[in-house]
Amino acid sequence: MRPLVAIGGTETTTTTTTTTTTTTTTTPTCSSTNTSPTVTGFNFGSEANGTVGTPGEPVATNVPVTATVTFTDADAESHTGDWNWNDPLQPSTIADSFTVAAGDPPTVTSTHTYATPGVYTVTAKVADACGTTAANRLLAVYDPTAGFVTGGGWIVSPAGASPAMPNLTGRANFGFVSKYLKGATTPIGQTEFQFQAGDLNFHSESYDWLVVASARAQFKGSGTINGVGGYKFLLTAVDGQLLEPAKKEDRFRIKIWHPDASSGQEVVDYDNDASAAGTSDDGTALGGGSIVIHK
Repeated sequence: MRPLVAIGGTETTTTTTTTTTTTTTTTPTCSSTNTSPTVTGFNFGSEANGTVGTPGEPVATNVPVTATVTFTDADAESHTGDWNWNDPLQPSTIADSFTVAAGDPPTVTSTHTYATPGVYTVTAKVADACGTTAANRLLAVYDPTAGFVTGGGWIVSPAGASPAMPNLTGRANFGFVSKYLKGATTPIGQTEFQFQAGDLNFHSESYDWLVVASARAQFKGSGTINGVGGYKFLLTAVDGQLLEPAKKEDRFRIKIWHPDASSGQEVVDYDNDASAAGTSDDGTALGGGSIVIHK
């Protein structure tokens, strides 16, 4: 199974969830009066105000998607750079390079078509004579015909899953279904997660996208905790019966978060596998129940 590419990061892809903006590296021999370029916009498709480090709107497989980056630089000079769509089926997209001559509009575009579903990190690098700035955005690519996922059971919630009570452990129950109706671009379903020891009762309200790839399914949406709205969630489910060459146990992970009212930064409310690496070992093995990916 090809692991899903995860959210955020700088030039090194790691598995975290929607953080990070840009990173700048400067050549030691560069004059201190020459500044590196700054990425000011990163849009997918018809977006007008896409933000670096945030996920774009999901797109379907085999449908071209165009990314546009704008940048600024106080110095009047030429710029070079490249796009990386992180598509393992098309390695050539790792070096989709460009050049912007001095005086030309500081905007670059690239178009790519994904053939397989997944969660990809799209990276644009812009460089001048003194440094390189890299900007990332997450893009979920779905296949409405790839199947759907259901699950129900329980896990032992590990220590550290609830940041407000890091030593808390105990049984947590879950149930979910996520699927695309024919012709739909947004999945439907319902997700329930109850961690009684932590006084946490999560209920989904809507889904954003669903990606099914081999034995692993992942979907994102919004919901409530104890009846209060404003929360986001990302659920990862592994159907161990579909793993090759050897079957393993089913695994479950859910991350729930909300934006901080003052800073807008992500505040994690629950995550039973914060170190998830985008593989079939993500999440916690079920204590009971099952997860089924329906093909």
